[in-house]
Amino acid sequence: MQRNELIFPKDIYSKYLKTIRELYFTQREIDIISCILHVRGTSKVAFFLSISPNTVLIHIRNIMLKIGCNSREGIIDFVEKSSKVYLLETYYMNLILEEEFKKALKKISALKKDNPSNLLICWNDQALKTSIIQNLEEHLKYAGIYVDIREKNANFKIDSLKKSGHIFLILLEKHSFQNSSPEFSDFKLLDLAAQNNYYLSTISILQCLFIDLDLQDVFHDFLQYYNGLFISSEEKHLTSYKERKLIKEENQYFYNSNKLLNNKKLFFILLMILLLFILLITVFFFKQQKETYSTQANNGTLKPFIRSDLAVPTETFSLHRPEEIIQIDKKLKGHGIRAVALIGPGGAGKTTLARQYALQKNAHVIWELNAETNENLKFSFEGLARALVAAEGDQKILRGIQEIKDPVEKEEKLIQFVKERLKAHSNWLLIYDNMKEFSDIKKYFPQDFVVWGEGKIILTTRDANVQNCNFLNGFIQIGELNANQQLALFTKITTNGKISFPTVKEVEEAKKFVTKIPPYPLDTAVAAYYLKAVNIPYSVYLENLVQNRKGITNIQEKLLKGAGGYSKTRYEILTMSLQHLINTHKDFKDLLVFVSLLDSQNFPRSLLNAYTDKLSVDEFIYNIKKYSLITNESSLSSSGQTISLHRDTQTITLEYLL
Repeated sequence: MQRNELIFPKDIYSKYLKTIRELYFTQREIDIISCILHVRGTSKVAFFLSISPNTVLIHIRNIMLKIGCNSREGIIDFVEKSSKVYLLETYYMNLILEEEFKKALKKISALKKDNPSNLLICWNDQALKTSIIQNLEEHLKYAGIYVDIREKNANFKIDSLKKSGHIFLILLEKHSFQNSSPEFSDFKLLDLAAQNNYYLSTISILQCLFIDLDLQDVFHDFLQYYNGLFISSEEKHLTSYKERKLIKEENQYFYNSNKLLNNKKLFFILLMILLLFILLITVFFFKQQKETYSTQANNGTLKPFIRSDLAVPTETFSLHRPEEIIQIDKKLKGHGIRAVALIGPGGAGKTTLARQYALQKNAHVIWELNAETNENLKFSFEGLARALVAAEGDQKILRGIQEIKDPVEKEEKLIQFVKERLKAHSNWLLIYDNMKEFSDIKKYFPQDFVVWGEGKIILTTRDANVQNCNFLNGFIQIGELNANQQLALFTKITTNGKISFPTVKEVEEAKKFVTKIPPYPLDTAVAAYYLKAVNIPYSVYLENLVQNRKGITNIQEKLLKGAGGYSKTRYEILTMSLQHLINTHKDFKDLLVFVSLLDSQNFPRSLLNAYTDKLSVDEFIYNIKKYSLITNESSLSSSGQTISLHRDTQTITLEYLL
């Protein structure tokens, strides 16, 4: 970049940066990417671009979806593998330049008192004239100045201009400047013949319009950055030239000189002394490290990285949900013990999401506890206790706890053991997976950071009623995938990690197909694995779902086990929940039949009240929310409360009950 060569960000974008590695990006997305490359945080990017932090996060999420990654590092890796890193650096420098220029212009609107005069301008460079015409009017609006820019040969009358009261900038070619018409006598004159830079020319124009303003002070920060930008660029070029020249001279010297050969022995002696010194320092350092490690291990203060096995799908078969990851991170920020619940139906991707979040963190302890049953939770807690053992003394204590016969005492001692060890770590993250009811895990759930130490907790559950729990710092509803997410996951699995189908026709067929299956990760993945394994048309798969649900479910279960992921199908999850509901209350079977015969969307609660007593309906709604069978429940209004179920949930319910 040279002083007389300025490219606006919009020009760089339109010419070179609309696509990166064959993916299209908007100009605002390029703004965000260029800022991320230069290690700008969300709040700084928002302030710099004059947009809200939430808008920045939405743009980052969209960029991640396009690229197929789930972190800012993934965005940086994507760009660095392209050929446009230098262009993005140039774009970023010019973006800063333009933003600094706009900030200076905004100061003028507060300082200016008198209206500016009309102005005649002549130029020496056609590119400068083009820049003035295309950009000056827009930029002056930031200073609260509204102008008309006209060329001398334009079809207008000077008298009408004077009467209009507008401010006019008239552009003249250099050769006609001296011979300008007498009718322009009321205009100030400005010769830009020596200028060939748009920004500096604009400052000259403004200084001519506002003689009383000290624009050097207004544009001080901008000019500092401008000069620093180009001087540093020139210095970098000069330094690079000097270095290359020096290397060339040194190479010539070493090639021709006999002095080096004469001092060869001295050179090797000095080199051996240096290497021996480095070796001694290294041995001493490792010895010290070993002694420190041994001391920490013996006194129990060593804090190793402790983590349970967190299996997540590989990049080829995974779904990126950056918006939900950001939500989790936001709700878990703070001191003490922070807890968030991920609520949604089985197969919505809650466990995978919790694990993906955990794997991004550098906590000393990351452990997943199976909270589905009390026995599973106890077993998982014992596994955590064994992992937290740091010294021989701890092993003896844990063995003593395991030998206790009284189950109540044993449980209390085990929980106390884990409390004390967790507190010794400065940071921990626990996942309570597939919790049924909070009362089942309450004893094992950290609440007081004085006792447990500081840490974070993620609960995954189908129980929508858990949002009323006062031990949580928030909850996130993990619901249906949007159309783009569902198609992306289906495509990645069926094409083994590619981001699209080979032909437009195949893409359109896949789009239509995924709209006919439940929009959850489980159902989408099952359909994709099934079609890959059996190689049948989409229409045949959909027919099998309706006509032979049990038969197709058996195959789906085998496919899921083979894929190593979630082992239960939608049909199995729902029918188990339905059976639990039927066993809970004598009226629930009839109510389930009733709701499965209604329109699944927005049916009025008053229908249920008419069918049975209100107390039974209250209990029914509480219990179906416990299994996340409700997709939407409106608040009370003049039209009454309405309830919605997913259509596939309703279909399976009716099939099972019949």
